[in-house]
Amino acid sequence: MPRAVKEKTAVAKKEKKIKDPNAPKKPLGAYMWFCKDVRESVKKENPGMSVTEIGKRLGELWKEVSEEDKKKYLKQAEEDKERYNKESAAYNKEKIKEKEKAAAEDDENEDDDE
Repeated sequence: MPRAVKEKTAVAKKEKKIKDPNAPKKPLGAYMWFCKDVRESVKKENPGMSVTEIGKRLGELWKEVSEEDKKKYLKQAEEDKERYNKESAAYNKEKIKEKEKAAAEDDENEDDDE
């Protein structure tokens, strides 16, 4: 049977996980810190470039950056990772407290029903 004509099988779609707006923001890598620094200057130098072309140019520039200059961005990435780990630990601690509180309330409600 040709691929285009094949019937769709009943595959259960995964439900999209709802993102908690209170969750800490993920850390940026060194390349992303570099992009934040350089993107505006690349846009100004090349106003006619599309978003994908700018992305390619940033990748080329990143490859050209010396190891000495990359250390700055690697340090920023490491600091951001530490920030994320601290915020994540505090966030997870808070989530555990909320779950314990909800479980205790459920237990109280079950006792009241009896």
